[in-house]
Amino acid sequence: MTKDEALIFTESILKIPDPEASIAVDRMKFLNLITERMHEHTPFTDMCLYRSTPVWEMEARRFTEEILLGKGGLCWATTPFMKALLEHYGYKTYHISGRPQGFNFFDFHISTIVEDAVHSGSLHLVDTGLMRDIFTAVPLDFETESPGYKFYHSTMKFFREGDKVIAYSQVPAVESDDRDVKYDSNGKHWKQQLVYLLNEKRNWYPYFRCIMEFYKMTLTTGG
Repeated sequence: MTKDEALIFTESILKIPDPEASIAVDRMKFLNLITERMHEHTPFTDMCLYRSTPVWEMEARRFTEEILLGKGGLCWATTPFMKALLEHYGYKTYHISGRPQGFNFFDFHISTIVEDAVHSGSLHLVDTGLMRDIFTAVPLDFETESPGYKFYHSTMKFFREGDKVIAYSQVPAVESDDRDVKYDSNGKHWKQQLVYLLNEKRNWYPYFRCIMEFYKMTLTTGG
């Protein structure tokens, strides 16, 4: 992604006028805005099943071009796109891996950490590759649990467990023996959605090639 592509995409697809001026006024406000607009204007969708060319034969740049047009994608496409976009605007970023609820291994999901957005050492989670959208950059400065975040679809909260941060959505009454349910300090019920592994920075391209091999195996052999 070039600088010009980043500016055109931000203004025309994300509908954010004069982004560089906005950053100069308030870097954190802009980070939250661009995160929200990515969710609103680049849909979470898997176009791989509808292509004439097998997805595993396509170059990574092709997916960037599609997102630049507002077509969206899954985490393996939108997350590195968002990382590159933020870096064009001067943010320091790196990737981390994640594990959706129901999976037993990491690296099935990839997300982004933004460093030093507020002050030296500050960390924010930016995840633009989820079906259950997180419409803001989540500060990771909490010790045990974050505040609740009310989005269009649900209310979410994040809990820290060692080197992991776990995203939960608020739910009504649940079975008391459900191991994926957590109770916060106010006694509210939260259902686990995704676990982020914070202590290991991830390189995107090996992850991308692994996902392409997964598509090849699944779509050519039936899994």
